[in-house]
Amino acid sequence: MLAARKVLSVRGADAAKLLQGLCTSDVHAWLGGDAPGLATAFLTNKGRVLADALFWRERDDGVLVDVAAAHAPRLLKHLKMYKLRAMVRLAEEADLGVRAYSAPPEAPGLVAGGADPPA
Repeated sequence: MLAARKVLSVRGADAAKLLQGLCTSDVHAWLGGDAPGLATAFLTNKGRVLADALFWRERDDGVLVDVAAAHAPRLLKHLKMYKLRAMVRLAEEADLGVRAYSAPPEAPGLVAGGADPPA
């Protein structure tokens, strides 16, 4: 697990609408496509970067937000401030963590070229 990362959850009927209005990426287009993740950033009301994050799909109406642990409390507070009457549940997911995996150097060529893996 990467101790420097935290996972926040945004769940509910208005999750996509809330995130669409607060991040720099097109959340609706992402959710309408088939990409599993989306890189984005959250800005303050003055246009300064609050946090960069990765979105991951979760079930029907949820999005998991992978963010630097140092920025997680401030980002959660920011989301709660703009939640207003949106049908959304926000939480820090203490039982979820972020892991990093590394592929062998030949992996991109194998995927792109459709070649068989080396013996």
